[in-house]
Amino acid sequence: MIETPFAERDALYYDQLYEAGHSSAELYAPVYDAALEVLCQLPDPRVLEVGCGTGDFAARISSENIPYRGFDLSPVAIERSRKRGNAEVSVGTAYDKKMYAPEDYNIIVALEVFEHIDDLRAIANFPRDLHVLFSVPDFVETSHLRAYQDPQSDIVEYYAGQMAVREILPFTFESEAGTVLTIYLAHAVVGDGPSPNPLACAAASQISETIEPATSF
Repeated sequence: MIETPFAERDALYYDQLYEAGHSSAELYAPVYDAALEVLCQLPDPRVLEVGCGTGDFAARISSENIPYRGFDLSPVAIERSRKRGNAEVSVGTAYDKKMYAPEDYNIIVALEVFEHIDDLRAIANFPRDLHVLFSVPDFVETSHLRAYQDPQSDIVEYYAGQMAVREILPFTFESEAGTVLTIYLAHAVVGDGPSPNPLACAAASQISETIEPATSF
């Protein structure tokens, strides 16, 4: 794992990004689609999304009529999500225990969130035995606190005290500089039980676009 020298960003930083038109919808669409597929295979899915942004994943969930609510640090993101028709979203941080109540959900979704925050502190708020769908990158940007480069040590073993990872799906794409970058989508269950061999289930998927990761966020 790469621990970066960057500091965690505040709400104003993300407000300014969204006001400037930042969107990861195109880049992460294959990851979102795969997360929705995993989610729909779980019994009676009810979702709490941590770091819901402007509602890209919420829009996918609404098409499946899955009960949903979400929260995000950025008031601008929440305002834009509501304008897209996502009513059950609010402003809050992953560290605030109040955001996890009431426990009317059985799945937590956190896509492209953990690398930006103190991930272990946030996960400590997750109720036990819930399913978690999360994604993390193996590359560094200036808002990343870490990069998860080895799936076994940086995901399975790193989270072992808090979550048992069941499956990891790698999504790769090529930057404009020709570097192969990876986003790992993982399915875990909150608790400290043993993980099966998630890497045996992994099948790499190619994101077709050639995109340079932004260094301004």
